[in-house]
Amino acid sequence: MSRTIVVVNAGPEKAVIWSKPGDLTFNPEDPMSELGTPPADGFPAVYFDCHAKRIPADTDPKSLAAEITHDSADGADIDDDGF
Repeated sequence: MSRTIVVVNAGPEKAVIWSKPGDLTFNPEDPMSELGTPPADGFPAVYFDCHAKRIPADTDPKSLAAEITHDSADGADIDDDGF
């Protein structure tokens, strides 16, 4: 649970209105494309164990996909740059 993302802050063009929950499409080949345009310093993500960290905008797509799916144990850890 500490390596699987459950909530992200998507770019404005992909964001879901907070009062109208919805899902973002997941593209395992290019997971960043479905999050919209992230800020240059990355975007915040919350994990199933409730910790949060900033995901760098230049994160390897394979590592990001691994942390979004149940395969997170097989993916490389994304460095925690903090907030």
